[in-house]
Amino acid sequence: MKKFKFWLLGLLIPATLFAGVVYYGSGEAVFLVDQIKMNLGFTTTYTADEAYLKGTVRGENFIGGINNYITNSGFEINADGWNGYKDAADERPVDGTGGSSDLSFFGNLITPLRGTKDFRASLPASSPAPNNQGNGFSYDFKIDQADLAKVLRISFDYTSTSDEDLFRVYIYDIDNSQLIEPVPTEILAGAKLWQGEFQTSADGDDYRLIIHVQSTDTGGHTAYFDNFFVGPQEIANGPIITEWVDGVGYSVANVSAGTIIVKERQVAENIEVDGYIPITSGATGNIELTVPKAMTNSYTGGNYPWYVKAEFYDNSTGETYVGSGFFNNDTNKIVFTGPSNSIWNATVPVVAVSGDQIQFHLNYPAEGFEGSAQLALVTLGRGIYELRVIQMLIKLGLL
Repeated sequence: MKKFKFWLLGLLIPATLFAGVVYYGSGEAVFLVDQIKMNLGFTTTYTADEAYLKGTVRGENFIGGINNYITNSGFEINADGWNGYKDAADERPVDGTGGSSDLSFFGNLITPLRGTKDFRASLPASSPAPNNQGNGFSYDFKIDQADLAKVLRISFDYTSTSDEDLFRVYIYDIDNSQLIEPVPTEILAGAKLWQGEFQTSADGDDYRLIIHVQSTDTGGHTAYFDNFFVGPQEIANGPIITEWVDGVGYSVANVSAGTIIVKERQVAENIEVDGYIPITSGATGNIELTVPKAMTNSYTGGNYPWYVKAEFYDNSTGETYVGSGFFNNDTNKIVFTGPSNSIWNATVPVVAVSGDQIQFHLNYPAEGFEGSAQLALVTLGRGIYELRVIQMLIKLGLL
């Protein structure tokens, strides 16, 4: 029988225990605990401890390795954890809890934003107050110790029937009784995806996500939310690669030429250049190309042929001479060379005449170019499925 090995405990547990166990996403009614217990012949009636474990190992929290503190992020089953509130009528909430909310919210099955259901919040056209300002809904969550004094990301899908900016997003530090304004706070009308971030405190691990009605609009509106996320993030860095653009500031000396055509782009700390020099009359000395972006000083003063590739096309014979080049003891000036580093000049590779061409390709480290930049925000995975399952089995008395 195929075995599933727990390296942490050094135990062998039959793989049949995990038959049918998959990492379910938001909206699946089957949890890891359910499936494992069914495989063992247990019922799916939970003790308090088992109910806790059911919440911690359900795939919705860790789908794709993402650590999401909003465990009921998609409202696919119910609205557990979400609570309406009514604070004082103000653009900012007090603490996002308490009072009797004038809003009504429930799971919406009609063309949801994601999955089979999303969260529908209805703002009445009339309410006990002149408008709906001060109402809202919130979700309490606890963060890991590793995320104290860290920047966490917030995101969710959103749409509404209003062209007004109805809501703002806030975080409440429950332990320190402190209202936190994420950056940004406003949910702009017409937004499809809202993203923001906030800084956690060094000593508070209990927080509340607040969606607050800041608008004084008296019309009745409906808003839809889905796919809530609050969790850690890391910066994904990568090389800077820009689009090709027209190059300017290139010139050639000691040979007459027409308009030099250049395309250039940045690739990490290098500049990559493709160019074409149409010769209109013979050379009078070493053919020298001036580039506007200087080579990094540490690389000058030598022959670095891998930075420069060139071809001289003899229009009268149709022959092409392949060469290279180097920065001629100057960070902005390049000379072209042929075999044995013979510099192209009045007679090398041939006597240049009108109609001849030089095509060149440059790829060299340029001053002032950074090699990498922030490309995206990536949520941090925790990879703790195995540990959670072990904890669950211990709770069930199976280990």
